[in-house]
Amino acid sequence: MTPLLFSLYTSTSSADILLNFRTTFVSTSGQVVYDARSICVHYVTTWLFVDLIAALPFDLLYAFNVSVYFGVHLLKTVRLLRLLRLLQKLERYSQYSAVVLTLLMSMFALLAHWMACVWYFIGRKEIESPGSWDIGWLHELAKRLGSPYVLSTLVPASDSSVPANSSQWNLSEVGGQGSWNSSQYNGNTSGGGAVAETTPGGGSFGVLGGGPSMRSSYVTSLYFALSSLTSVGFGNVSANTDSEKIFSICTMLIGALMHAVVFGNVTAIIQRMYSRRSLYHTRTKDLKDFIRVHRLPKALEQRMLEYFCYNANTVKLLKDFPDELRADIAMHLNKELLQLPLFESASRGCLRSLSLIIRTSFCAPGEFLIRQGDALQAIYFVCSGSME
Repeated sequence: MTPLLFSLYTSTSSADILLNFRTTFVSTSGQVVYDARSICVHYVTTWLFVDLIAALPFDLLYAFNVSVYFGVHLLKTVRLLRLLRLLQKLERYSQYSAVVLTLLMSMFALLAHWMACVWYFIGRKEIESPGSWDIGWLHELAKRLGSPYVLSTLVPASDSSVPANSSQWNLSEVGGQGSWNSSQYNGNTSGGGAVAETTPGGGSFGVLGGGPSMRSSYVTSLYFALSSLTSVGFGNVSANTDSEKIFSICTMLIGALMHAVVFGNVTAIIQRMYSRRSLYHTRTKDLKDFIRVHRLPKALEQRMLEYFCYNANTVKLLKDFPDELRADIAMHLNKELLQLPLFESASRGCLRSLSLIIRTSFCAPGEFLIRQGDALQAIYFVCSGSME
């Protein structure tokens, strides 16, 4: 994490903790709680501990060269628990297909990123292993890119042939130079390579350097993870050691599950996104088939199609709402009409009742709204356009 991103994350996490002490919540009875003390107690007993661990400045330990154990790194995974809270908040948008689709693809990308990190971790451990360093996928990638791993041998300053205030480094390419045993070295190493103790010349230490860049290694790891999860598996990045093969098997099993869960839902969501459009085209086709079978005149056909395309069926859309809500919506839709001088003396209850029985009609050019001698069954108001 760059210093800028680290500072941004730390500041936003700290601000989020402070804001959560002043953020209302919904109780089990479904009521919004505004009491400050209840909010504090609720936050302390739920998410405060997780947020505090997630906001710990782990990167400062590296900035000051503080040695940390492997278990400390696992505390970073607590930050992933905050995703659960995000998912709970996004649940209210689950009726929007685009939101669910974006969420599913984001989860798939996150899983691929985790798989890529584990794949690189396994490859790095195989490089540091004396029995499988020359067959791991990272070794194969280094050979193809022309950047082999290099074992830098450090002769301690206590050696009689080296001055007390200096260290001597001997570089040798990893490959064909006997065996070496992996061990930890307490000294600081430049470049962050793995440290190994060489068997020949006892007392010397080696730092594993060189190899492909971190960017190239991550891109290759992500490529392998995605190709395995999607059941493509081109084979140009393959598992060679037992550890890599076991991880590949697990990745394939997870990929099969992801196909059933993620991609199955993606297919259903895409179909749902286009269901209304498909229904519209189906109804249009049925109308055209009706016109063709009954051989309706061209002018009548044009009027029917224009009415179907431009008429908004408000009654059908609002029929599932309660009467109180339908009345408010209808008053808003017909507010210009209800502001006419004809309705100035009408009460609000009368206007609400009238708004529920108002129907919007679209008349194509040349169409007769009412003919002479017809019984008048409604009052017509011209909202737009003109008539003779």
